[in-house]
Amino acid sequence: MSINRSSQEFNVHHVADEWLNMMFEAGIDSSQVIFEITESLFMDRVSVQQQNIAKLHQQGLQLAIDDFGTGYSALNYLSRYPVGFIKIDKSFIVEVAQHEKARALVAVLINMAKVLDVQVVAEGVETSEQLQVLQELGCDFIQGYYFSKPLSLTDLQQFCQQQPG
Repeated sequence: MSINRSSQEFNVHHVADEWLNMMFEAGIDSSQVIFEITESLFMDRVSVQQQNIAKLHQQGLQLAIDDFGTGYSALNYLSRYPVGFIKIDKSFIVEVAQHEKARALVAVLINMAKVLDVQVVAEGVETSEQLQVLQELGCDFIQGYYFSKPLSLTDLQQFCQQQPG
């Protein structure tokens, strides 16, 4: 399960403990949770933020960089922090099937992530052509309207029941 978190939330002392306690009380294994955050969290280098990140990572929670490439993009944090996923922003995906430069840029992002042992999610996939290119480039996960628009809980349950395997 992926949950969007604001980098501001990480400024609160012991917020990691609070989140971990909530997961425990709800019977959720923290290793099954991914917090989606923006790149700015790694740029601030505020000690309380870093302590919260470390605590969550120690308990198995994974981190994903949301909207990757649209923010600071100081790539050195990918090797210094426990980032498990990058989510390539839709703005890079929209023309990946039509323009060679867009395809090359996405290929570079995917290859860079692979070298750093980080998995890649492509955001905003809407066409079968985009899906095909991303599969050819070795993208790990696809997210977007190609599969479904946002669903209510009831509709999501029905959608999942209709999927093969």
